[in-house]
Amino acid sequence: MSDKTVALPEAGKHAGFLKANLREYGMLLSLFAIMLFFEFVTDGTLLRPLNLTNLVLQNSYIVIMALGMLLVIITGHIDLSVGSVAGFIGAIAAVLMVRYGVHFIPAAIACLAVGALIGAAQGYWVAYFKIPSFIVTLAGMLVFKGLALAVLQGQSVGPFSPTFQKLSSGFIPELFPDAGKAVIMISSEMPELLGICDRICVMNGGAFVGEFDRAEATQEKIMRVIVRKGERLVDRDLERKLEEQLQGEAHP
Repeated sequence: MSDKTVALPEAGKHAGFLKANLREYGMLLSLFAIMLFFEFVTDGTLLRPLNLTNLVLQNSYIVIMALGMLLVIITGHIDLSVGSVAGFIGAIAAVLMVRYGVHFIPAAIACLAVGALIGAAQGYWVAYFKIPSFIVTLAGMLVFKGLALAVLQGQSVGPFSPTFQKLSSGFIPELFPDAGKAVIMISSEMPELLGICDRICVMNGGAFVGEFDRAEATQEKIMRVIVRKGERLVDRDLERKLEEQLQGEAHP
C-alpha cells in the first residue's frame, strides 16, 4: 500500500474555494450584483459622487444604528427597540433645541446620555435576570414609541436652527479655501492674455492645438501654433473635397 498525492488542477482549486466560501461571501456578492444592476438601470447615476453623497447623508443614522446592532447580534441577542429608542431620543433633541432653545452640542450630549441609560437599563434585565432580549426589547419598543408621541404631543417640531441644519446638508469647511480654484478666461486679445493668465490653452477648429505656461508663452509661439493647425485644416478640407469629386466622377 503506497501513499500517493494527487495534485488538483488550478481550476478545480478555485472552484472548491468558491463552493466552500459561497455562503460566507453570499451577501457581499449579492450587494455587488445589486450595485451593478442599478448602475446599469440608472445609466451610471448610482455611483456618481453627488448621488453617493446623498446616500450617505440620507442613511447616516441607519449606519450608526447598524453598528450598534452588529455588536448585539454578534453576542447572540437581538434588539427590537432600536427604532423606537432612536425616535424617542430624536424627539427629546427636537424639544430641547426648538422649544427650550438649547444649543445642539449640549442637546446631543444629553441625548447620548439618555440613550446610554436606556441601553444599560434594558441590558440589565437581560444580563442579570436572564430574560430573553426578544422580550425585553419588544416591551421597550412599545414603551418608547408611546413616550416619543407623548414628548412631541402628537405634533411636528420645528424649525431647527440653520447651524443645526448644516450638519446634514452642509460640508466641512476647507482647510485651504483658496486652493483648487481657477478662473477661465476666453479671449482673442494677445496682450491681455499674456498679461493676466498663468496658463494659456490655444483652440482652433473646436479642438485644443497647444498649451503654454506663462513663462514660455509668447505671441509668436501662439500664432505659430494657430497657423500650423490652420494649414492642416485647410489641407484636410482640400483632400476631402478632392475625394468627393473623384467619387462623383467614378459614379456618374
